[in-house]
Amino acid sequence: MCVNAVGLPVFNHVLTPRSKGLWLCTERLHSCTDAFYDVTIAYANRDQSTFDENSTFHPAAPTLGGMLTSQQCIC
Repeated sequence: MCVNAVGLPVFNHVLTPRSKGLWLCTERLHSCTDAFYDVTIAYANRDQSTFDENSTFHPAAPTLGGMLTSQQCIC
């Protein structure tokens, strides 16, 4: 993994925040919206359900299609 000038890792699969687009959306929607919510979902690279050393169950990461159509539990 690459490291930037201040010693933080550079991630390959992370979207860079688009602050100008967010600003524009909030400017246009602030008069008709009570709140904005950011939902960030992160899963380990896990293709199948597993148990860890403490017998904690870790379900397989759902597919994006399954999450959007509610076919897979995202609990």
